Amino acid sequence: MKGNTKKLLTDTAFFRLIKSFTLKEIGEFEKFVSSPFYNTQSTLVRLFREIKKHYPQFDNLNLTREYLFDKVNKGKTYNDVIFRKYMSNLLKLAEEFLYTVDNKCHKDRMVTCLLDQFERRNQIGSFRKLIEQYENNAEVSERITNESFYYKHFREELKSSFDIRTNKLHLLKPSLIKSHTYFLMYLLLTSCVYSNMMLVNKSSFKDSEDVNLFKEFFGIFDIIQYLESSEYLTKSEKLFVKLCKFDVTLMKDPSDVDLLKSMKATLIELSVNLNDNLLYIFFSHLNIYYLLNVSSGKQVYIRELFENYKFMIEKNLYVSGEREFINFSEYRTTLIYALRLKEFEWAEKFILKFKDHHSPEMRDNIHKYSMAVLMFEKG
Repeated sequence: MKGNTKKLLTDTAFFRLIKSFTLKEIGEFEKFVSSPFYNTQSTLVRLFREIKKHYPQFDNLNLTREYLFDKVNKGKTYNDVIFRKYMSNLLKLAEEFLYTVDNKCHKDRMVTCLLDQFERRNQIGSFRKLIEQYENNAEVSERITNESFYYKHFREELKSSFDIRTNKLHLLKPSLIKSHTYFLMYLLLTSCVYSNMMLVNKSSFKDSEDVNLFKEFFGIFDIIQYLESSEYLTKSEKLFVKLCKFDVTLMKDPSDVDLLKSMKATLIELSVNLNDNLLYIFFSHLNIYYLLNVSSGKQVYIRELFENYKFMIEKNLYVSGEREFINFSEYRTTLIYALRLKEFEWAEKFILKFKDHHSPEMRDNIHKYSMAVLMFEKG
């Protein structure tokens, strides 16, 4: 059976996925495929080592199904059914690799899963040792990520189950209250993010109904006031509640100058505790409020908005481990306001800095457009 063209081969799900791998990830994936714990098929090891030679473009005209099949099955006639099975198994290994690597990168997730296993297996000593080590780590307790509140909630839930199992019922109350508190913290975080998305949606598409869903939610459930009175939150967590309070209030009235300043000051203070993704999210919220003011004719906010963009760039918030490409809308807005403020030297550095951080199909056109606009504005 004749194989498909090179184009169709490199457009398969496996090739599309590994094109997104970094050079380091390609090397780690080779070790993963070679590990007998994850893969017992030596043919797949040989196949991937051959594929790896063509990274990152995989554009060699000889890279066909027949070529790869012959490399791992010398002298045998090409069999499309078998080759498809090879590629399917490689794809499954690539997906399992991403899952494994991602879990290793998230300490909160790993520790919580391990505690869950200790609790299920009645490993009392191991459970106590790990929970004490982790909770006594000041850096961990003050760190706030997208998932930290959820996993703190889950760990407190595990502690309550552990207390029941070990007949420590006098410790049950604080674990239950903390579990409930952190669940509400996670709810507060997601509600702030979603309601801001609705606000942007309303501004972009004049959709006036959906945004009321979260206004009604915060009107009925005053979880902010409840959390403000909690005795179980850390210093950074209390500051986070304060940040969310400013955020929610500004959604109702983004023109409040004092609130804008307070939200920015709180965000800067909390920046040492927030992970890059949350810092990006809440600065984006703040920028939206500034943009709403600018669009209503308040040009005085342009400089402050531009300084926010500069801060985010200095912190590498647009391109980090969690995102490879800068959002084009944010890129264009940053460039426009830099040029409006006649920050030409900064704008040129900005264009060059993000030259390779646009989606591949748009990269060249965006760079040419940006340089053309810069030259025009400079005159």
